[in-house]
Amino acid sequence: FFTTGPLDGFIGEGEYGYMNYLRWEQIRDYVSANPSAILFDYADIISYNNDGVQSTTTWDGHTFPAIAPDLIGEDGAGGHISGMATLRLAKAMWWMLARIAGWDGN
Repeated sequence: FFTTGPLDGFIGEGEYGYMNYLRWEQIRDYVSANPSAILFDYADIISYNNDGVQSTTTWDGHTFPAIAPDLIGEDGAGGHISGMATLRLAKAMWWMLARIAGWDGN
């Protein structure tokens, strides 16, 4: 069981955000190459807004996913995710664990 890290205003932007994106790509590549590995892609889940549009940011000519603006924490500090984002992650985790337990998705 693997997961990518979060996207937020502190670690999802600039050079640090891009380096995190590269690390998360390594995790995704590893999971893709290992059929028994399972990925919970935290970063991917919160990079999309409620309309299904992925947010991106750019650093040094590199464009990479960013937290969707409507999923940034209500405090406005950008360091945490919103209640809507936590609910989305909880639903995704429930769905994934149910599938692991044998639920067929219907």
